[in-house]
Amino acid sequence: MSIVYWDVETYSQRNLKECGAHVYAADPSTGVFFMGYAIDDGEVQTWWPGDPVPAPFADPTGHLFVSDNWTFENLILTHVLIPQHGFTSIPIEQQDCAQRRALANAFPAELGLRCKALDLPYGKDPEARRAMLRLSRLYQYKNPAARERDLKLLLERCKTDVESTRACYTHRRMRPQLREERHHLLHDAVINARGVCGNIPFIKAGYAFAVETRAAINARLSELTAGTITSVDQVGRITDMVNACGHQMKALGKRSVAAVLAHQPDDLTRELLELRQHGAFASPRKFKGLLDRADPSDHRIRDALRIYGAGPGRWSSLGAQLHNLRRNDAEYPSSLVDALIAGNHAELARYGNPIEVVSQLSRAALCAAPDNELICADYSAFESRILARVAGEEWKLAAFSKYDTSGDERLHSYCQTAAQMLRKDILAITKPERQMGKSAELACGFGGTNRAWRRSANDGDVRSDAEVQTIIRNWRSAHPKICEFWKKTMLAARLSIRSKRAIRVMPAPHPEIITDFDGTDFTITLPSGRAINYPNAHLTPNTKFEDGEPDISFFDNARGQWKETRAWFGTLVENVVQGTARDLLAAAIIRAEARWPGSVVFHCHDELILEAPIGAIPEKDVLALLLEPPAWAAGLPLGGKVHSGPLYLEAPATAEPFTETSPLIELAAELGERTQREGSKFSNDSDEAPVSPPTGEVTPWEGNSVFENDATPPHICIHCKIDPPDGTERAIGVDDAWIHPRCEDAYIRMRLAEEGIASEQTRKPPRPPQPPPLPPQDDEPSGGKRARR
Repeated sequence: MSIVYWDVETYSQRNLKECGAHVYAADPSTGVFFMGYAIDDGEVQTWWPGDPVPAPFADPTGHLFVSDNWTFENLILTHVLIPQHGFTSIPIEQQDCAQRRALANAFPAELGLRCKALDLPYGKDPEARRAMLRLSRLYQYKNPAARERDLKLLLERCKTDVESTRACYTHRRMRPQLREERHHLLHDAVINARGVCGNIPFIKAGYAFAVETRAAINARLSELTAGTITSVDQVGRITDMVNACGHQMKALGKRSVAAVLAHQPDDLTRELLELRQHGAFASPRKFKGLLDRADPSDHRIRDALRIYGAGPGRWSSLGAQLHNLRRNDAEYPSSLVDALIAGNHAELARYGNPIEVVSQLSRAALCAAPDNELICADYSAFESRILARVAGEEWKLAAFSKYDTSGDERLHSYCQTAAQMLRKDILAITKPERQMGKSAELACGFGGTNRAWRRSANDGDVRSDAEVQTIIRNWRSAHPKICEFWKKTMLAARLSIRSKRAIRVMPAPHPEIITDFDGTDFTITLPSGRAINYPNAHLTPNTKFEDGEPDISFFDNARGQWKETRAWFGTLVENVVQGTARDLLAAAIIRAEARWPGSVVFHCHDELILEAPIGAIPEKDVLALLLEPPAWAAGLPLGGKVHSGPLYLEAPATAEPFTETSPLIELAAELGERTQREGSKFSNDSDEAPVSPPTGEVTPWEGNSVFENDATPPHICIHCKIDPPDGTERAIGVDDAWIHPRCEDAYIRMRLAEEGIASEQTRKPPRPPQPPPLPPQDDEPSGGKRARR
């Protein structure tokens, strides 16, 4: 079978970056300048509109067609080349994507950077790129010669792209995919083309709300500063004005802003920073992105997922960023979706800050098509279970199995951790507090210490470093097998790199995990048989500990970059766990498509979302399919839950507004909130030496004491310290202490101020003063470097 490498250059009135490939290709204004292609090792040939259709594209039989981004090329084929120029459809089974192959091997997605990573003699010409942008956006040339010059540059760029795609695709370091991974790739293309339905009334209402709210905030900023600041995006001007009031802020990040607010700044500074906080959350960009990418004909959002786009083979979300839709942890009722659509913002305000309410309702942006429903199933404590299984932490696996059978929340790992942290009855743990437990569980499970904990908690934890260290040490004492797994994983990695041999991390009957090194790239093969690749790997001196074993250095393609980074045992263990979680979800997708063809419309980390006519697929069948382990995952107790309805949002139908919320619960909610569900990264976060597994009998985690504080006798209020106690004290979830209800607010304000965390109780009513003068300066436009968050 010959291989045809191809690339097309297009133009349109639509902006590809804003509307996405599907809407762009389907737009009537979209057309093709020319196409470059090469067969096997042959020279690059050019097809122009009006030329005969090249032989491989007239009869694709016997050819494999490779493009660098098969989503784009295939859509242009479908919507432009076939209907307008007589090309023939190419079955997806006869296509491959050079970009996906590169991502599967942990190389950059961007073609020019990939060539650099592979030491290939190809690069992107900046002038040719500028010519491409002018032509593709239908720039109105005043000089015909300038257009012809741009066309020549674009033609050379197209030919170079074909050559570089071929060179990358056939490079010896691009390992071919396993047969199972090829199936995942094909299913991914089909599911992306199917798309998921956008709830257009909700998205439009959310966009209008965000625009209105942002406008009101900007108007107040202008009024407050006498026109010096007119937008929350003018980060430089906001920072300068705050610093002119005597502060020394270098950035407007969440923690920096909260720290200043917690220390009761002057009225101008307080209101400036509060407006900045609210304006950042009221951005209309998310809703606009969803609107722009929804197909006008059926409202479906397509091509939003990229396989191998994140971490060790996981999917990422492109464009519309569907993976970033927040959970409804506060359990706001679904009736508020109708309130937003109706423009009833007063009803939203009954439940709290309307900006926060709308944010937690954001999953209502996805819905089922008419007469259909979404069946949403997700794994429970996914990564914690996997880690316990690969490490052989049997007591924890037994606890998970017992929890799955009994449904007893006292046995749930995240709830156990949260209850230990907060000194609460485990049955009283709320959803945000459970997320706090999840953050702690993952931070500890991947070997993290204080910095990992703080990052996992989004810098919202009020505990001291000593208290956090107590939690972590107790967790490690209860998980000796996991601590042993950390050491063995890193030991196997070092041995493989030194000896260029394959090393099994844990002996049978543990799941088979193998490290290997070919002299250039280091790999970890997971129980599924899929390998995680670490390009350009080598041992590097341990900069944390003078006599420590060496770390592993490799090149990382995260965030579209290509730079050297350090891997310690926490990095490798996290990758093994998250990669295995990805493989389990991928296997479930294949099973679902086989049993209910055409049903999978979306998935997000540990969730699988199906669409079907109402009542056609029972919830219990979907959950049973999700929890069916592949043969390579035998012995892993899987648990999960499922819900169905017209929306992706999981919410009660109705609920009364919260009439009274303890500041402690608010604090837990702030700590538990996460903007993404991809798990925390703990690279370079180990600030302790690796812990050796404890010896002797270990009490299970739920029995361990987390805080040890003998300074305050039991039942004496930690705030006022009245002795003897008067009997009205109650246990609280921090500091292993008791407190009077009447002292609670004052104590929380004190602790938040000590740790630099903002609190509603620390804020005074606004009294805008005259702003101090600023030196004249040029405004920085929205979206500039300093305006990015």
